This record gives sequence, C-alpha cells and structure tokens, in this order.
Amino acid sequence: MVNIFYLDEDIDVNCRYHCDRHISKMIVESTQILSAVCRLYGQSNEEAPYGIHSNKHPAVLWAAASRSNWLWLHKFTLALNKEFQFRYDKTKDHLSASVCKTLKVPTGLEDVGITERPQAMPEQYRVKGDPVQAYRNYYIGEKQYFAKWKTREVPEWYREGCLTWNQMHPNTPQTMQEKKAMDQKLKMERDEEKKRKRQQREEEKQAKKRKTQ
Repeated sequence: MVNIFYLDEDIDVNCRYHCDRHISKMIVESTQILSAVCRLYGQSNEEAPYGIHSNKHPAVLWAAASRSNWLWLHKFTLALNKEFQFRYDKTKDHLSASVCKTLKVPTGLEDVGITERPQAMPEQYRVKGDPVQAYRNYYIGEKQYFAKWKTREVPEWYREGCLTWNQMHPNTPQTMQEKKAMDQKLKMERDEEKKRKRQQREEEKQAKKRKTQ
C-alpha cells in the first residue's frame, strides 16, 4: 500500500513534519507511484523500473490525473531525499531517490493543474476540502506508536493534537507492543463476529429446512 502524506502546503515544511520512519518509507512509495504512472503511459521497465504498483490506489490515480500532480510528487520525493540526508547524516542519495531522478514525465500526460488531493485514510480522519488537516488527524490518531523526530522538533500541531486526542481516546497505542496487542484483540473480535454470523446463517438454513420437511 502507498500514500502521500500532505502535512503542510509548503513542500519543505511538509518533509520536516514527516516522522523519522516515514522519511525513507515515503521516498520509496512516492517513487513507486511516479513509476506506476510512467508505466501506465507506456514507458518500459528500464525507463520506470519500479513497474506498476497499486495502480488503482487513490494516490496513483491522483498522480496520473495531471502533469502538475506528477511533477509536484517528483519534487516532493527529491525534497524528502534531502530531508533523509539531513536526518541520517548521509551524503549519498536514498536508493529510491536515485531511481526517481531518472524518471521522465510521461508523454501524453495532460496538464490540468494541481487537482484535489486524495485523502487515503479511514473516514473518521477525513476533512472535506482540507487534506492537510486530514493527514494531521491521521498522524495523530494512527501513528503515535512509532512517530518520532530525533533530529527535528516535534511538530506543535502533533504534540498538541496528541494531548487532545489521547484525552478522548486513552487507549491509543503508544508503543509497537501496544499496537500489536490492540491489532490482535481487534482480529479476535472480527473472527468471533464472523463465527457468530456463520452460526446464525447455519441455524437459519436448518430452520428453513425443517419447515419444508
């Protein structure tokens, strides 16, 4: 699964707001999205080596909707690469950023300007017409168990947002261990619900069968 975290309208600020774990991860995912669009427009495996990846995902559809979208994502990916070099004291490019630099704008991709940005997240975090607030909500509600900024200041909106969110949702996972425990609990609850529905259907089936005898 891929995504484009739109945490601020300014590209450089947006990159600084990405937590440490997302810096490298989103360079990979953004390059995958860009490459997917290139392949959709007929480029070869040599031209777009990451191939078709999640080509029905809202982020890929957005990047393929306009030349300006594709170019913005390309610029954003390279800005993330600079942030990666700063965070991890690197002089070389991230491997995926090296691939990104070789990608060419797909021939035939129409330019209709920057289109409405997708909000690829659970419905509860979405804000109509405000992808920045939506992705900040998503960070606060879903990423606390791993979000860290070792060489950057923790964003003020994140720090304050977490305080408010955690007062309303005190069981929000704060560690990977807590997240795994919650996921396991949710899985067990879903499995039990599926089992209950199967039993209910079987009972209804048997009851219907008895009536016809």
